[in-house]
Amino acid sequence: MVELYLKNPIIKVKQIYGDTQLVIRQLMGEYEVRKSELISDHVYAEKLLQSLCLVSIKQVTRKMNKQADALAGLASSLAFLGKEIRVLVGEK
Repeated sequence: MVELYLKNPIIKVKQIYGDTQLVIRQLMGEYEVRKSELISDHVYAEKLLQSLCLVSIKQVTRKMNKQADALAGLASSLAFLGKEIRVLVGEK
């Protein structure tokens, strides 16, 4: 998702939320990444985060993160189409 923001310089990211405590704490530098196969992904994520106009990274419960998960899945799917599509997000 962060890569999509970087492609559009108009978008300013103020907060990033995640529901996995381990990953959030690793990104915040509170926990180290111990699995060698994940270190390159972590380094890449850190570089992406450094290039954002970012205010904070926060952990939320999975229940609170359902909308974000749905939007992330939609954005990932639409990214493969290679064209801009506008999506209206409403609330139940």
